[in-house]
Amino acid sequence: ARSGGILPGVVERFWEARAAARARGDEHAAQAIKIMQNALFGVLGATACRFFDADVANAITGFGQQTLRWTRDAFAEQGVRVLYGDTDSVFVEVEDREEVEPLRQRAEARIAARIGREYRVESRLELEFDRYFDHFFLPRLRGGRGASHKRYAGWENAQLVVVGLDAVRRDWPAVAARLQQGMLERVFTDQPVTPFVREVAEQVLAGECD
Repeated sequence: ARSGGILPGVVERFWEARAAARARGDEHAAQAIKIMQNALFGVLGATACRFFDADVANAITGFGQQTLRWTRDAFAEQGVRVLYGDTDSVFVEVEDREEVEPLRQRAEARIAARIGREYRVESRLELEFDRYFDHFFLPRLRGGRGASHKRYAGWENAQLVVVGLDAVRRDWPAVAARLQQGMLERVFTDQPVTPFVREVAEQVLAGECD
């Protein structure tokens, strides 16, 4: 695939198609193309696939990790505190939402310049602003070493957003989700937590919960 020039052509068409979809505001198509790009990586890393190529698959993950580190550095060099990064996203602490776009632009420019210096190619990397949390909770790993991967909660536009925590896991009972969601909502809105926890505990002990 590499020697025949097939893979670079496929990647180029993916990039162009997704850019066109986003330009016309078709987020469904853009997301579908992103899923196909991920699937392409999957077949490149599958030994049973005719397009298996460990070098290319490893290069994708390696460059992804490097780009994440460069993104972290680009924000840190601007004096911004980086809270967490994982796979394809970086969480940073800012004082005001108005700071976000200027910071994003400067970080993107720094990464593009670094790519140009290191590889003598034009960068096509685009940093996207995804969401702004007024409050943010990032649990740590047991033992206190680093953040727990893909698990966090935030308060955005007066709504609770939960990713990866027990409240959204299907292998936990509904009462656990209710307890965690209720606690997070009260913490984020400066309400007392203890009375709510006591109420749920009493209902569990009384056999009132499934």
